[in-house]
Amino acid sequence: MADFDLCAGYEGGLGLVAYEDALARVLAYVGEAGTGWATYDLPAIHARRAGQFQAVGPWSILFANALSGRVDQKDVAGFTLSRRTDFADRVSRVPDHVPLADLSNEQVAAVVDLASFGFKGVWGPKITKLAALYRPDAVPVLDGQMARAFGLGEDAFRRAGQWKVHIEAVIREIAAWHRVGENRELLSQLRAEASNFAVEITLLSDVRLLDIIVWTTQDDRFSRRTTKTKAWVDIKPSGAGPTLASAEAVPIPGHAGLGLPGV
Repeated sequence: MADFDLCAGYEGGLGLVAYEDALARVLAYVGEAGTGWATYDLPAIHARRAGQFQAVGPWSILFANALSGRVDQKDVAGFTLSRRTDFADRVSRVPDHVPLADLSNEQVAAVVDLASFGFKGVWGPKITKLAALYRPDAVPVLDGQMARAFGLGEDAFRRAGQWKVHIEAVIREIAAWHRVGENRELLSQLRAEASNFAVEITLLSDVRLLDIIVWTTQDDRFSRRTTKTKAWVDIKPSGAGPTLASAEAVPIPGHAGLGLPGV
């Protein structure tokens, strides 16, 4: 099986990722309790089905914390009505339910524009963790690990004066990678194998699945070698991890339906 070569051409970046290592890391991510799989990916599926991402409110920005976005009270206050309106307009210009690989160059520009939204203290990492919930098929999560994977500094997506340039370059590179038929087939093969362990992985977009592969591999390359006792690639889940059912909302007795109010 071919390797994942998304970051192979970037000096100091991640390089090639062996298929078997990528698969092992994905299985660890979906099999371990407390990862973003349980706190971000699975709850997002339920929230999306309930219409949670059809509006943008003051608390919407807090959803980024489900993936360690580090949003605080100051950020909520800064997410003013005018900024929420701007963010919602940018979301609307990115087609829903359309894979990044199938977007036109103009539509990819709309993805870049959405990912480039921000205000003081709230830039790429926080915003893309939020935007990826609204448009999961098109928006990659651009945090410090992804920046390092492309040979950039950890703060590349939030560094004053340069963050927009880096965001555009990386999103266009990711889009180009997804447009290659062999790469899509590689992701499909990995997804099929991983679904034997966690069937819900079939519900993830290609962009999100690649996010997980790159992030866990980069995490193994840097932080886990010094702060963790076991790398993602070495974790062998002993049983089924969190499931879609385990992330369901629980109705309050006496109230009909599970509808979640828009925020």
